[in-house]
Amino acid sequence: YRAAGSPAVSGITFVPAAGYTGVTTIPYTGTDSTGTTYSGTVVITVSPPATTSFTDLNGYDWAKASIEYLYANGVVNGTGNGKYSPSAPITRGSFMLMLCRAFNFSVAGTGSGFADVPADSVYADALRAAKALGIAQGSGGSFYPNRPLTREQAAVFLLRALQADGWTIAGGNRSTIAGFKDAAAVSDYAVGAVSAMVQYNILQGNNGLL
Repeated sequence: YRAAGSPAVSGITFVPAAGYTGVTTIPYTGTDSTGTTYSGTVVITVSPPATTSFTDLNGYDWAKASIEYLYANGVVNGTGNGKYSPSAPITRGSFMLMLCRAFNFSVAGTGSGFADVPADSVYADALRAAKALGIAQGSGGSFYPNRPLTREQAAVFLLRALQADGWTIAGGNRSTIAGFKDAAAVSDYAVGAVSAMVQYNILQGNNGLL
């Protein structure tokens, strides 16, 4: 909406958070080359997707919009035959591949990887980049890419990725997660990352559990 006689807004870019639906109202004030000021309001309606890219997301409405967003942006590809396998565990290597796709991390040349990551594996390049950026640190020269990823490991990797991408995000402390029933179970090395994810509402937990 705009005042009578004011020029139209020629273009605007709005990127909603994954899963967001609803109406967003953005008031604006502009000044033309003669110094005349105009004001108006941009109203943006975000509707949920009418279709789904995967056939096995029934019962996962809480995650569907996020999965669709990641798929549309090339971060996840599913497990084949139109399936996403939402209840299947994710491996450390697969998660690192998704992180590098999401942040467009890469390194030039062959670089140095991990001893247990074959050069021809699907996540070899991602792990080389993640290692160079300090996101993937491994242990004893190995990364154990086929082991299931834990939630606290995911928080640590995500915090490091955000920091490597230039975000100013500091780790928190146990007081931030004290309200969760299983806060004491969080490993010391992961407390800062888990707390940060809670503070930024990225990690919300379920039924009082992290």
